[in-house]
Amino acid sequence: MTRVFLKSARILSVLRSTYCRQGKMSVHQIAETGYLKGDHYDANRPTYTPETIEVIARELTQVENVENTKGIQYEVLELGAGTGIFTRKIFEKLPQGTRYLATEPSDSFLQTLKGLSPNLDAKNCAADSIPLPDNSVKAVLCAQCFHWFSTKAALDEIRRVMVNQGKLVLVWNMRDVSVPWVKEIEGVLATAAGEGADKLPTTFNWRKAFQGYSGFKNEAHQQKEGTPLAGTVEAIHKYYSTFSMVCALEEEEQRQTLAKIRDILEKNVAGKDIGKYPFNTEIFTYICSKS
Repeated sequence: MTRVFLKSARILSVLRSTYCRQGKMSVHQIAETGYLKGDHYDANRPTYTPETIEVIARELTQVENVENTKGIQYEVLELGAGTGIFTRKIFEKLPQGTRYLATEPSDSFLQTLKGLSPNLDAKNCAADSIPLPDNSVKAVLCAQCFHWFSTKAALDEIRRVMVNQGKLVLVWNMRDVSVPWVKEIEGVLATAAGEGADKLPTTFNWRKAFQGYSGFKNEAHQQKEGTPLAGTVEAIHKYYSTFSMVCALEEEEQRQTLAKIRDILEKNVAGKDIGKYPFNTEIFTYICSKS
């Protein structure tokens, strides 16, 4: 019991230190260790379909009923941009001249992002401490990350920097847990995360942040065809090896967790033509209200 508690506490410490900022942001040592492999993450995380990028580009450019645009510094602010897998796709699709700021709290991931996109405006910041003035952003985008910082403090900060009637767009490549072997692996991830298991996006616990919160309204939800990721044991195993709750484990626990995942894949994927990993791409849109 003590060992499980300590592991859970360690995971939660990683999450808090990575995404919660008090004064100068610091990243917990375990997070720094777990996120030193920006190149590995970038190479093994899936991308997004052209249709998904088209839909989100339209969402970000069709921001209506904004009254005061004089103080806007960026048309789009991206939080938790990671290594820029989504960022590069969406920035190419937006109109030329779009003022776009990509932010990421992990120094190692931000370094990878800047290396791959040297001309992109990118900064180090957490979602609850954004270095921008009030009413300076037209749209905020969170791809594959909002579940980590789905708190009232983060929503307050996001709302602060947004203009009235601006858009908050949340995107996930959501694992299809209706597939039995995917659900089984999700259980392995939950065990690895301990008390941090409620942060798995497949739980949809992130939606609780909006309950009773009047600052964002008019939720819209779109589900699109899943993103391409080869349905092979190696491709899927490498994908799971990038997960924070796996990377934050001690070396032996990490090895055991990945071995369990490989065993499930060997039984359900090896030698079978599953095409691609079963994803659904989920897009949620909220309208910022300051009235």
